Amino acid sequence: FVNPYADGVLDVIDAADLLLKKIVSPTSSFAGYDVGDASFVNQQVQALFNCLRDDPFHLSYIAPPPVAVYAPGDRLASGQRVRTPTEVVERHRGTCHDLAILFASCMEQVGIYPLILLIPGHTFIGFWTTVEAHESFWEQAREDKLRLPQAPGREWTIVDLEEIRDLHKEGSLAFLEATKVTD
Repeated sequence: FVNPYADGVLDVIDAADLLLKKIVSPTSSFAGYDVGDASFVNQQVQALFNCLRDDPFHLSYIAPPPVAVYAPGDRLASGQRVRTPTEVVERHRGTCHDLAILFASCMEQVGIYPLILLIPGHTFIGFWTTVEAHESFWEQAREDKLRLPQAPGREWTIVDLEEIRDLHKEGSLAFLEATKVTD
């Protein structure tokens, strides 16, 4: 569902670029990790956040749609309908999951590696603070025999809460509560 090339995402980036110039300097532009400064990565995320919180987007939280979603072969509903990033931007509202996907799409568009964190009943967003932290972690993960695909997607997911906490403590990951853009 993450789509960094969605029309709504491109609209957000255009507007957020003006905020980034106010936050950092008139000559600043989105550069992902190219500057080599974790604080600049944070400032880019701040510009995205402020842009979505304020005009022209001024997003609102909406409860998940009452449409049951079933995984193939399941008898019980196990998910929710997901709005596209463009739909969230155009309608000015989304669930925690929709907002996290929008943020992830925006981050990917500007060259920042996002993480979507799923916990029972909630979704929020994280991002790698440096390209080196991202590359180092996944290089080690590829060599970890216990991480090898035992289930689909295992080679590109982090399921160990302690591993996530350690990455956060060492400053490799930062987290953002996407629903706070609706406050």
